[in-house]
Amino acid sequence: MIPIDTTTRHKLYWYKPSQPSELSAIPYPLINVGKVVAQFISGRKIGKHIGLDVEEYFKRLIGESVQEHWGAKGVTLSNIGILLEQELSLNVEKILMDISREYAIVVVWPYHVENSRRLVWDDTAKVSLDFPEQTIHRLEV
Repeated sequence: MIPIDTTTRHKLYWYKPSQPSELSAIPYPLINVGKVVAQFISGRKIGKHIGLDVEEYFKRLIGESVQEHWGAKGVTLSNIGILLEQELSLNVEKILMDISREYAIVVVWPYHVENSRRLVWDDTAKVSLDFPEQTIHRLEV
């Protein structure tokens, strides 16, 4: 069974591992977004265009990291919360949806998922990732 549907407009998936060792079932390269974006930001002067710089860097990073498996080029992303930092003013859902038109994007999400399309940390979190219907799917490997 090939878990990535290459015929859909968005090849965007969330994956909730019950154990960290389960990530090895996903053959795409794993990018710790929090770590690499924090390293990128730490070397820059924080200005009003930092969000645009981070978005460009993030898109370039994915493009340079993708590998082909299951009939589609893709990556696995973990620790993506840094993209929701208020200072960056990023529309994370739109960015991921745009990238997922070209590449398979698997978001590792060990927290709560509501209605198979809303990714939240817990009931008290003020921020979440809300995707339109039919744009993000659960990855089953």
